[in-house]
Amino acid sequence: MVQGLSIDWEINDYTTFSADIEHVRNLDREESELTSVALGMKWHSADDTWVGDADLDTTWEESGTTHYASIGLAGKVTPDLTVLGRSRVALDRRNGNDFRRMRTRVGAAYRPMEDPRLKVLAWYEHRLEQKHNRTETHMWSLDANYEADENLRLNGKYAGQHQKVETAGGISAATTTQLLQAGLHYEFGDDRFQVGVNAAHLWDNDGNSANGVGAEFGFVPRKGTLLAIGYNQASGHVARQGDLYQDGAYLQFNLLLDNSLWDQLDGFLGN
Repeated sequence: MVQGLSIDWEINDYTTFSADIEHVRNLDREESELTSVALGMKWHSADDTWVGDADLDTTWEESGTTHYASIGLAGKVTPDLTVLGRSRVALDRRNGNDFRRMRTRVGAAYRPMEDPRLKVLAWYEHRLEQKHNRTETHMWSLDANYEADENLRLNGKYAGQHQKVETAGGISAATTTQLLQAGLHYEFGDDRFQVGVNAAHLWDNDGNSANGVGAEFGFVPRKGTLLAIGYNQASGHVARQGDLYQDGAYLQFNLLLDNSLWDQLDGFLGN
């Protein structure tokens, strides 16, 4: 049997508070299975340029308790710059364990209003997980896209990850992996044909590295449909990063699922 109570309270025009209480009971054994309490709050500024939220959830079971918390804030610093931050914490203290997981990410998006052809996105994330071992990870990324003209787009990316693992016996190991990537995309023939070229370099702190280049040719037979063929060539190897690059040729088919697709199907069926 599940029993619950939910409350929503609009404190003012900008802030909303919520609370949920849930209790689960096994009627066959006449024992409580779990009890959960969740609290939340949402806020936005008067001009809607800033928003925030916070959540707290705790569950009690016979085997122990679990806790979850989250807080986030996002807003426009200027018409060109938007920022975002979020942090999450999860604790699992069931069956005599003490597992912890914490993640925090901050990011920013930049697109100048006077020249919207440029787009820049940057973020950093910190992860801390403690179960049998302690793992701390730092990740970062910087992406930029620039429309040189209505047919040519350039893109670049720099990303990295630093991870440190510590065992209960005091043994630790750390590794840093970084990536550089650049490419271009060109459309021609009344936007029915497109060509893409990209190159990437991946390396780690142990001296391992990998390089990759790729090219793609695409054809748009009808609006919302893309047929493309491409080829990637990679050399070198970086441990545990093999899924980032693949060798060989590939065939790609993309279909835009919007209302125009149904109009095309109706036309094909004679409706």
